[in-house]
Amino acid sequence: MAETRIGAEEDFPEAKMVPVVLGKRRFLVVRVQGTLLAIDDRCNHAGGPLHQGKLKDFVVECPFHMSRFDLRTGKLVSRGPAVREQGTAIVTAKDGGVFLELPRDDAVTAK
Repeated sequence: MAETRIGAEEDFPEAKMVPVVLGKRRFLVVRVQGTLLAIDDRCNHAGGPLHQGKLKDFVVECPFHMSRFDLRTGKLVSRGPAVREQGTAIVTAKDGGVFLELPRDDAVTAK
């Protein structure tokens, strides 16, 4: 796995939904109850930008058609038009920075 620095810890305050683009992939990165989490930012149903949706605890709701996903697992947690889970990535904080971990094939420099 390869790690890419996506910002400083202060860029990710509690409950702020931050869109992050790495190459061709878009992620929603958010800190919930002190834990940094990352999920594919585009809903797999119609491409809704999840970072513009609603956040409640560990669940994000798509702003287009209200599909809801667990940020910890990417799993669909409520009825909605989406029928599969979202991809997730590992996020870590160290030495004041925040890093997203992707498989080697997806590793790129943050934009």
